[in-house]
Amino acid sequence: MYYRVIVNKFNSGFEQALATKNFGRVESCHNDSYNANEAVTKAKRGRHCFDDFAVIYTEEKLKKGECYPDLVYQLHSDNNRKHCIELCSRVLAGLAEGKDLSKFDYIVSHPVDEFGQDVSYDDWMAKFTCEAQLLLEERDKAEQEKARLFNNFVIDLIKNIPVGKYIDLENTSVNAKSPFLWSLVHFKKFIEALSGFKEKAFNKTGVDLMHQMVLKKSVNIIFDVLCSGEDSEFASLLNGDLKPADLRNEYISGYAVFLESLGLALASAIEVSSVLSGEFDELQFRSFVCKMAGVERYLNSDCWQNRCVRAERLVKNNDSVNLTAAVFRREGDLQLTEKMIEIENRYGFNFSV
Repeated sequence: MYYRVIVNKFNSGFEQALATKNFGRVESCHNDSYNANEAVTKAKRGRHCFDDFAVIYTEEKLKKGECYPDLVYQLHSDNNRKHCIELCSRVLAGLAEGKDLSKFDYIVSHPVDEFGQDVSYDDWMAKFTCEAQLLLEERDKAEQEKARLFNNFVIDLIKNIPVGKYIDLENTSVNAKSPFLWSLVHFKKFIEALSGFKEKAFNKTGVDLMHQMVLKKSVNIIFDVLCSGEDSEFASLLNGDLKPADLRNEYISGYAVFLESLGLALASAIEVSSVLSGEFDELQFRSFVCKMAGVERYLNSDCWQNRCVRAERLVKNNDSVNLTAAVFRREGDLQLTEKMIEIENRYGFNFSV
């Protein structure tokens, strides 16, 4: 429970504070800190208010109107100390970034300790630097853990698909003779396109468990379909009849542009497959994947010319990804985005959509 309490003469020291009438008296009780602090603000606006207030938190049940001087003094000191550590951490972080101390004038011009006593800047830093550094280290560790959310999620997906062993988790690119098809970076781009979440946004806001489950099911279905069938280059790869280098020589599917384009094309399939019932319809989504898997994937196929293959060279950029995804969406009877239509028109592909 949060309590609004009187802390008159706190800055005068322990003995004088405790000798002050009403020090530590509970004025109001609240379930959260926001309402407690609002009560402090409102009380200070009173015309006849001459008291100093603070907000404390304790699991002990305190009674309104009763005084708890020792407890309040200790808890208020602890709160002030935490505040000093937080301010010190800002100064340390700023100095580490090469900022001038003048940027923190509001902190360092009149430093006070946890008991409200004026101290020199050097003494203040000496007192709180150790704990402030620990605070920064804990935050840095938490940020690093958060930054790995998307990476760990993608690696878990890779472990559960048939061609996972052909994805290079170490290198950012794949050369012509590589035993891998795609890199981790390529697969991340595929998941970003499929989910609509960029890695940074995924790490910052997170994705709820329901969306994660849908993504996992979608990825499993996609590669189950791609790796099935006698004519599948992926089935030949898994059977040992085709090497990654040979697959790249013959098929668009050996390149990152295929992966990202397919993800972009199937993003709307996930939405459509979840519209009617509100739940993810795996059979409907599989039907979309099967339609798109029917597109001829040979590099020399006419459908890729001037989209992702130009002058007999494979091209991957924003335009080629959208142009390639447009082919998959048409095959899956899915609506093209305005961006896809605009890019197709720009490149001379005129279709009635």
